[in-house]
Amino acid sequence: MTTPKQTTRGHCFHIHSANDKLLEKHYADYRYRSIEMVQAAENMSTGRQKSTVKADIGKNRLIFTFRGWLVKKDLDSLYTDVRFCVADLKPGFHVITDLTDSTFGSLNCLSTFRKIMGFLMEKKAGQVVRVTRESSLIHKQIMNFSARLQGYKPIYVGTLAEAERVLADQNSSKSLRFLLHQTPTHFSASGVKETGYIREISIIDCIIEFFSSELHIGQSIVLEFTFAQKDGSSQSFEIPSKITAIEHDHFTAEFVDITEEQQQQLNACLIREAQKEPE
Repeated sequence: MTTPKQTTRGHCFHIHSANDKLLEKHYADYRYRSIEMVQAAENMSTGRQKSTVKADIGKNRLIFTFRGWLVKKDLDSLYTDVRFCVADLKPGFHVITDLTDSTFGSLNCLSTFRKIMGFLMEKKAGQVVRVTRESSLIHKQIMNFSARLQGYKPIYVGTLAEAERVLADQNSSKSLRFLLHQTPTHFSASGVKETGYIREISIIDCIIEFFSSELHIGQSIVLEFTFAQKDGSSQSFEIPSKITAIEHDHFTAEFVDITEEQQQQLNACLIREAQKEPE
C-alpha cells in the first residue's frame, strides 16, 4: 500500500507580548473578555507556535493548521506557502482549516485572510471545512467577520474526524457556495415578477430571501441575476429553476438546464462579487 504523496510547507508564528490597551480594544469590540485568555496569551508570549499548510495530493486536499496567536506578518508569509501548495492540486480540491489550537487573530490579519480566500476561490476550491471549538475566541471572531463580509460559505465542525466524514459524504463535484449580502434577484413565478435577495448561491442552486404563500415546492421559475464587471459593464443571467425547499423567509431553487459555459461565467461573476469589500 502506497502512502499518498504530500507536499508540506510550514511557517512559524511569533507570539507577541500582549498589549493591554490593544487587548482591551479587541475584547471591547467583540465583547468576549476573558481573564483566562489574557493569561494564556501572556504565557505563550515566550514561546513559538508553528502554523502550517500542506497539500495532500492523493486526496486532492489543502490542509491548514493554525496555532497560537495569529499576526499579519506571519500570515502574509503563509500566503506564499499556500500558492505553492495549490499548484500541486487539481481544481475542485477540498480545504480543511484546523483552528482548534489557535487562540486569537489580530484584526490586521483580516486583509490577508481575505486574500487567501480570494485565491482559493480563483483556483476553484471545492468544499471548505473549518474545525473550531464553538467556545473559543477565534471561532467567535470568525463568525463575527463572516456575518459582515461576502465570501464562500464554509462548513463548521468540531473535530478533524468529523471534517473527514463530511468530505467523505460530499459529492466530489459539489460546488463552492458563496455568501452574498443584499444582492437583488428578480424572478417570474406564475406570470408575476417578484424581487428577492440572494443569501447563498453556487453554480447549481441558490437560496433567495423572499416569501410568498403563492410559492410551492416543485414550482418552475426563471431567476434573473445581474453582476457588475471590472470594466464597468454588467453581465446578466436568466436561469430556469425549480423550487426545492421553502422556509418562513426564504426558498431554495435548483438551476435547470444550465450549461457548462453558463456555469463558468456565473462562477467568475460570483468570485468577483464575493471579493468586493463591504461598503
